[in-house]
Amino acid sequence: MTAPGGVRRDDESVREFQADRPGGFPNPWNLAVFTALILLLVLALDRQVTQLFATHRGPLFEVAAWLTHLGEVPWSLGPPALVFLVARYLLRRPGLATRALFVFVSIAASGLLVDVVKALVGRARPGLWLNDGIYGFFFLRLSNVYQSFPSGHTACATAACFALAALAPCYRRLLMVTGLLIGLTRVVVTAHYLSDVLCAAALSLLVVTLLRRLFAHRGWLFGANGVPQG
Repeated sequence: MTAPGGVRRDDESVREFQADRPGGFPNPWNLAVFTALILLLVLALDRQVTQLFATHRGPLFEVAAWLTHLGEVPWSLGPPALVFLVARYLLRRPGLATRALFVFVSIAASGLLVDVVKALVGRARPGLWLNDGIYGFFFLRLSNVYQSFPSGHTACATAACFALAALAPCYRRLLMVTGLLIGLTRVVVTAHYLSDVLCAAALSLLVVTLLRRLFAHRGWLFGANGVPQG
């Protein structure tokens, strides 16, 4: 679905999109460094970070406990779904409807991917370690207390922000930082380990990037250069 008329090209956005093409993203070296970081956190630092926030609760905890709700499904999926319905059936604005659909699908696909990984790896949540000393991965566990990795809240929040960043490149850095900060609230409230949050953010970035390629390939919303069309 493409809009008539000219397309405003943003050179920085074009370069970023080109860097996301196969061979550019995910970069094998970056992937190796990220994997090493996750392993370091799981083996050596996750518990220390969790213990720090568990024993030093104050104003930061109160703020994080409020902000963390922004990663819940109703808050993340609800707005783009509502915008899509209003734009598609009331305002008759297909361009806006397609933008909302892109954000909605990005969040939903990221959430579903994370849910599958959660069930497969079965990581014990921080609460089990803090209260019972249980730490590690217990594969194929369906219980919620064994579904810490990756963070679902983080996946939804970062997917929403990454998708919006793709639509509004001039606010890209602000949106990406916002998504990561919402994800980090899960660490502050000791609902997830730091590695859970970083992995969820990486998976949502991958999902949004692949969806942007798909939309661009089909001529929906993004031009061939990856820049959103008017």
